[in-house]
Amino acid sequence: MEKSIEFSEQSVETGPTAANRHRLAIFSLMVASGFAGLGYEMVWTRAVTVALGHEIVSVLAVIAAFFAGLGIGAWFLDRPVRRSARPARWYAAFEFVIALWSVFLIVAIDVFNTLVSHWLGVAPAPVQHWLVAFGATFVLLLPATVAMGGTLPALQRVLASVNNRGRGSVAGLYAANTFGAVLGTLVTTMYLVPSQGLDATLLLLAGVNLCCALAALVMSSENIQSQPADDAGHAPTSARLGWLLAVTGFLGIGFEVIVIRVLSQVLENTVFTFASLLSVYLVGTAVGAAWFSRLRNTQTFEETLEKLVGSMAIAVLVGTGVLYFALPVHLSLTEWFGNGYVAAISGEMVLALLVFALPTLVMGALFSHLAEAARSSFGVGRALGVNTIAGALAPLMFGVFLLPLFEAKLLLLFTAVAYPLCVLPPKGYRSVWASAPLLACSVAMVTAPALRVVRVPEGGELLSYTDGVMASVAVVADARGT
Repeated sequence: MEKSIEFSEQSVETGPTAANRHRLAIFSLMVASGFAGLGYEMVWTRAVTVALGHEIVSVLAVIAAFFAGLGIGAWFLDRPVRRSARPARWYAAFEFVIALWSVFLIVAIDVFNTLVSHWLGVAPAPVQHWLVAFGATFVLLLPATVAMGGTLPALQRVLASVNNRGRGSVAGLYAANTFGAVLGTLVTTMYLVPSQGLDATLLLLAGVNLCCALAALVMSSENIQSQPADDAGHAPTSARLGWLLAVTGFLGIGFEVIVIRVLSQVLENTVFTFASLLSVYLVGTAVGAAWFSRLRNTQTFEETLEKLVGSMAIAVLVGTGVLYFALPVHLSLTEWFGNGYVAAISGEMVLALLVFALPTLVMGALFSHLAEAARSSFGVGRALGVNTIAGALAPLMFGVFLLPLFEAKLLLLFTAVAYPLCVLPPKGYRSVWASAPLLACSVAMVTAPALRVVRVPEGGELLSYTDGVMASVAVVADARGT
């Protein structure tokens, strides 16, 4: 069982002032770490597109590699961090590894692009293309992403020494890390890469990691030791909690992948579009986590879980409904904001907000609820590991295998249905929070039209529509039959 940690008598300072200063430092480190992490993701996505041949391939490959590395790192690094009396030193080591590997990638990515281009050739078979894209990208980024996976568990252990038995620390740190990720996504994509270039941006982000590492080494002078944790009470079994973390991680990223594909038929469909959509997605989860961390919840774990997954199903239905109006809404936003780069980005972010706001708000709260329960079960690091490894499978399953077989509407409604279904054992359908969304999804599957965002001219018709791995293709005839 995980044990909370608190300052020992050897601490240099005690009292509320010192504790508040430590909390501020810890949350600042989490923001900076998130900034650098998502900044790297955006740079790496741009850099490997040269070899992989298409931005959507690069996006899916980097997301999968990023989440897989995070999950592996969080799972395997959690135990040594939890057993250490000085987790701040572990955090510093992780930040040093991230910085060093990112500098190494300045040279390695050029070699990677040359080798991958040679392996793929001019016209690779689909299986070969995706195996190389996912496998090679995963290996390339693995040292940095594994180290990133250890940062949240390490700082959670440090924060637990300041808070009262670490209460609420998981949701707060997750929110801080995600807010930093939003800043990293936007600043890197919109300013650093265009003005400084890829190599200089990697060096700047590595500098952020080095500063985090040095600050953590200063903090490591505080000696902390393991103490018995508080009783979590009403927590689920480890097996069921792991199942819930895996399913919700898989469904959350799957929802993101499908929405991005649908909106790609409306928006500019560039790396700037991806950055805009990702930043809105991250803001929503951060706000949800922050809200949950401030919530005084008096209900049992199961009661809160059932309400959250029921809300998640409803939120996905609402987001899916907004997608049907994506084209007219985007045209209206374009007229409102006018022409130009800033206007285009603003319109894309507003549309993304309409689709993502409610689902991501509940996602952040749901993950925080499960992660808080994991503190007294198998640890925050392993909770993060299970959640992100399952999330790493979503781009491959939803984007490559499922979308060409099933239309976007069915996949989104499946996602909505799957959330309440995942809590069936042991609660079943006792509550309206579980049964009402299932009924609404069943009705939508039968009555809702296909989710196809196509501009058909007046008097024309849609002749053919196909969802592929890299794009959705429509054949339209105008009023003259052309």
